[in-house]
Amino acid sequence: MGAKDLILIFISVGCYVYFCECQWDQGWYAQWDKWPGNKEKPTDCSIENPWPCDPPFFPYDPIRIEMKDIGYVVGRSMIYHTPNDKYINIFLGVPYAKPPVVERRFRPPEDVGPGWDLGIRDWDASYYRPACPQEIWELDKRFMDPRNISEDCLYMNIFRPNLTDRTSEENKNYPVFVFVHGGDYKLGDAQLYPGHALAKKEVLVVTFNYRLGALGFLSTEDDNASGNYGVLDVLKVLEFVQKYIEPFGGDPNKVTLAGAGSGAGIVGMLLVSPKSLQYDGNRPLFHKAIMMSGSDFCEWALVKPVWNMNAREYAKHLGLSVGCDPYYGNTLEDMVECLRYKNFEEIVNASTTVYKAYGSLAGPFGPVIDGEERQIWPTDPKYERYRGTYIGGVIPEDPEVLRAAGKFMEIPILAGVNKDEGAYIVENITKEIIGLRMEEGMDPGTFRDILYNMVYERRAFLRNVDETVNALEFEYTFWSRPDNKTAVRQNLIDLWSDSMYGWCVDAVLKAHATSDLTYAYTFEYRSPYEVLPYWQGIPHGKDVEYLFGYPFFNDTWGNITGIIPNQWEYHSEDRNISEFVMHMWANFTKYSVPTIVFTRNVTWFPLTLTNLSYLRIMEISYMDINYRQNHFGFWRDYFPHLSQQWPITTTIRPTPRPLREFEMATWSMTCGALLLLFLIGALGITLWRRRRSPYENDYY
Repeated sequence: MGAKDLILIFISVGCYVYFCECQWDQGWYAQWDKWPGNKEKPTDCSIENPWPCDPPFFPYDPIRIEMKDIGYVVGRSMIYHTPNDKYINIFLGVPYAKPPVVERRFRPPEDVGPGWDLGIRDWDASYYRPACPQEIWELDKRFMDPRNISEDCLYMNIFRPNLTDRTSEENKNYPVFVFVHGGDYKLGDAQLYPGHALAKKEVLVVTFNYRLGALGFLSTEDDNASGNYGVLDVLKVLEFVQKYIEPFGGDPNKVTLAGAGSGAGIVGMLLVSPKSLQYDGNRPLFHKAIMMSGSDFCEWALVKPVWNMNAREYAKHLGLSVGCDPYYGNTLEDMVECLRYKNFEEIVNASTTVYKAYGSLAGPFGPVIDGEERQIWPTDPKYERYRGTYIGGVIPEDPEVLRAAGKFMEIPILAGVNKDEGAYIVENITKEIIGLRMEEGMDPGTFRDILYNMVYERRAFLRNVDETVNALEFEYTFWSRPDNKTAVRQNLIDLWSDSMYGWCVDAVLKAHATSDLTYAYTFEYRSPYEVLPYWQGIPHGKDVEYLFGYPFFNDTWGNITGIIPNQWEYHSEDRNISEFVMHMWANFTKYSVPTIVFTRNVTWFPLTLTNLSYLRIMEISYMDINYRQNHFGFWRDYFPHLSQQWPITTTIRPTPRPLREFEMATWSMTCGALLLLFLIGALGITLWRRRRSPYENDYY
């Protein structure tokens, strides 16, 4: 190696170091409002010109967006490799509310102040911020490195298309897709849903974290802690979108709110919430809705009183667990004040010891009915700035009552379920059964035992246990071959799928079918490389993976996002299905119609009450009608009626089996009574005969 080669290597290393410093040194942020690089800024925006008017667009170039009265957001632009390479502008960890800590805990979210409340001008939006407090051992399973959690977690992530072959006027006003993650109101992280793949379909994607568990949903059912803070966080995100999304390239008049699982439950509740219409002169905060595997009709969606348990009792149990004793003269105000100053880890850990009420599918911490909107007037001087603020009014009444009264947003709806939603539940309830091999199926006896356990666990709602079990067994029996073990196993999965997700999604679709465009689907595609056992089919959450482009994940994207997908190997058909789902959801976001023209030879027709049509998403997708309507009707209409009936104790004309039992019991009691009388008589005679005369021993 000569001196010339050494000089070239030295120059190359120096250039590389300089480039890295320019890309990542925060001190360079002040220069980002200038034209980057050594190229002259163009004076026109023609398509032929490789530089657009809105710089920059090269991969990993910094992008600086002004947020009025707050500061600047500094994100990155990166290339997404497809047959036609797309650029995506990414802004990660943008705060949409102040940290909900100490005195802001158990209160509605507050707007971010000037200088990001830190006295700085530029906010670095190049990396994800922590997840909200939750059971971290559950979250770590999904990431390559340990995931940070913090109560300072109210951040959003924005993925915006940057189509460099368009003028600056054409490269903006993208429809906005806002996604609410699921997780039973206690788990979840926006980082698990990277929006870069969906954004290449020319929609602006927003994901975010919201408060979970007790920190997001604790309620004392009064003004001390009205609850629904996690739902209020979602509303704050929607307000942020209305105020600030335009500089990012989004259209605030084309916002679609989507959610999966418990996130879909929140979407459903916001469809009936007055808060969704109370923005800037009763403008709606969103204009379309997507509910994937959940709705506000689902039994688990809302925490309601069960026997002697309610949201207030759950809060008291939590307070007792962390040393904020709500009993012995202490008030609920004292308890909430004590909880505000507890470490969030202590609250999360204690929440795991607060269990759902016996027989309830909801709780312990989730959305509650918080009544009409009202002002509060704290007496403590340190909370003087909260005097006159408003609380409540998010869910003023039961969503079913509001829908029955016609008080819901009449907007386009898209909703559906996975084919085997209940597979994970079945796995959990059967894994402790000794000798049961689910791969081989399930015998009818085990199926009936599981039904009895299910019914006994819900005795708070069910009065007639035997008749309920008989009805469930009759409804979910494969009558062509009742002893077919694989059919019995599938019927158990279907039972949980229908009861937990199916009927309530069907109910919300029918509620909206009379007012606007409504689209239904079932996701029935299983990857050839699926790692889950074959008997689990297509379980809960599979449609979400395909919506966010998981089949396109590789080692590079795994390193960038830090996510561990459920499987690393995907088939080409998996990517086709993912493209299909993203295309349909993006079309609905843009046009309120999933198919503008034939897509994979499919036209997705809307659901009406006369046809009940839905799209079956699989290798060869097609339209069908009347998805599991008999079973949904059982859960919607017959099951609630049956569960409230008391057992029949006497009848005018007994059925044969009760008659036999009655006769056996009657004759047994008669024989017993006769035998007892005989024994008493014999005993009496014996005693009489053994009685001695008083003169027996007298001598004359």
